[in-house]
Amino acid sequence: MCGGEARRGAARDMLGRELGECGACGLVFAEERDWPDAAAERARYGLHRNSAADEGYVRFLRRTLEPALRRLPRGGRMLDFGSGPSPVLAELARAAGARCEVWDPFFAPERPEGTFDVVTACEVVEHFHRPREGWADLLGFAGERGTAVVATEVLGEDLSGMGRWSYAGDFTHTAFYRERTLRWIAARKGRRLETVEAGRVYAFEVKAG
Repeated sequence: MCGGEARRGAARDMLGRELGECGACGLVFAEERDWPDAAAERARYGLHRNSAADEGYVRFLRRTLEPALRRLPRGGRMLDFGSGPSPVLAELARAAGARCEVWDPFFAPERPEGTFDVVTACEVVEHFHRPREGWADLLGFAGERGTAVVATEVLGEDLSGMGRWSYAGDFTHTAFYRERTLRWIAARKGRRLETVEAGRVYAFEVKAG
């Protein structure tokens, strides 16, 4: 992602994939040979049966949605980036009075125009095959003044447990982030990283001044 020197075969996950590790930003990643193709990805995501009637799923989404709504100015625009086949987060945002649009490369591919005051990405960034381009796209929707609220399960420094980490057991998860990776992204994009929920939810804020 950052162009740093990668260490190949740094760990093996529970799917048997050999993972690389960047010595500079700390990104851990699946090799290109193990990336799913678009058809396999779409089929996997299409199996999701997420619903606003599922109280557990709604509670899970609110960990991202509520900090996003707190950062949304009155009358502001919000985008759910990577909304999936059932854009429940956007539905909840609209029910709370927010103007929320959606974008997803498979299920809502028509790109919205302009930038947004708040962009949410709940369980999205771990699916990036090319994180440099993916993050540029995500933060590009936030423009110079918007905030991005991102949820992903963050990896610790020790890779010895990768073979037991269930998060790496999903073949569509191809990029894994440490907190220092997120800090690197924030610094590179001129943002301030705020921990909303350690190990899970982070806000990429505009720097004051």
